[in-house]
Amino acid sequence: MTPIVIIKEIFVKFWKCTLSTLLACSIVSCGGSGSSDESKLSNSDIQQVKAELASLGYTDFSNLTQQQVEQLQTALQNQGFNSSEIDKLFVALNVGTQADEQESDKAYVTDVIEPNLFGYWQNETRDRYLVVGNSSLVEYVDIGGCYQAKPYNVLANQSGQLSLESVVDDTVSSAAFALDGASILAELPGAGTQTYSSVSAIPHGMIGCSNTNSVLVDIDFRALPQSIRNSDTTYRIVVFFDVNRNDKFDVGDFNLIFVKRSSSRSTSTYLQVPSDLSATVSIVNEFSDRLSSRSTPNNAIPALISGNRLSLQANTKQAALLQYLSTTTPFKVTASLDYPSPERTPYPNMTMQDEGPWLWAESSIKHTDSYPSEGYADFTASVYQDDLNDQTGESGWVDIESVTISFN
Repeated sequence: MTPIVIIKEIFVKFWKCTLSTLLACSIVSCGGSGSSDESKLSNSDIQQVKAELASLGYTDFSNLTQQQVEQLQTALQNQGFNSSEIDKLFVALNVGTQADEQESDKAYVTDVIEPNLFGYWQNETRDRYLVVGNSSLVEYVDIGGCYQAKPYNVLANQSGQLSLESVVDDTVSSAAFALDGASILAELPGAGTQTYSSVSAIPHGMIGCSNTNSVLVDIDFRALPQSIRNSDTTYRIVVFFDVNRNDKFDVGDFNLIFVKRSSSRSTSTYLQVPSDLSATVSIVNEFSDRLSSRSTPNNAIPALISGNRLSLQANTKQAALLQYLSTTTPFKVTASLDYPSPERTPYPNMTMQDEGPWLWAESSIKHTDSYPSEGYADFTASVYQDDLNDQTGESGWVDIESVTISFN
């Protein structure tokens, strides 16, 4: 079975499944397996998939939730499609562009760079990498297994002649990109002209070479859960930093992410939130400007819960882009809880007085809060106070009370 047929069947089966039955749908049972050799997608392949789906009446995948997007990604990955192919396909089909997760708060950027240049690129000596997005790019230089990051905003593109603004010092310089078969010839500031080949991923989570520029984020909530039900539940807290300061969620930015989600591998009815704490630096490094979910163990960061406070700490060692975090970097904090069919019985060791779904007046599925409610905040205050009871949904577990960000 060809990759085009595999993709079409996955999307058609996915479309027919409601969210409540999605996990039971055999959306990966397409017959055959799309191995990495079989599933190389060209631009014409993707356009053919788009046309064939449209002819069947499947044209709008923009309102998929983050959970649905992740499940669709998994189905495609299980058939052998790599991350770059999946993201390129999602861009063409507008998958999840109106989802009510964090991505929906960020306007998708206007294409300045041609789509056939999007993605990950590695030079011939394998010591430089490019991550190219819609209107921004990052050059990574390998320094013995760790990396120096050089982020740029793309101001203009005239037939491959680029005008780049350095995020480091705001200087504007010229660059050039040209396709050469399956490779690109790239001339970047200070690097000369080099040939880059497309690669499916970038290594090591692009960690930095020192533990400098440490940042501590303290988030106080109206309440924090001791446990969450291990069934279709996802609890997520994201701190987004707009490193390139262009008011967009794009290549060159990163997130600190704390996630607790239900696990089919766990036999427990409930997940203990304060135990097994883990968080990660997640680099926005997809050419489609989607949130990367492939952070490596090198990107893991400490997380601590004390009372109703969650603390996250990171430094350049966990991601090279943290080098450029400063008191002028815009940020946004978002908390979300997906909780279908809230039960009325308190969790073990909790009472009717404790925060939980047994107190919710309605059967709310989605609960979210963010600070600020619109746009981004900067570092003009020492403590940022958010309005209480301003969340969407009823859960106090997402209701942000205050945010404190400090540097060491």
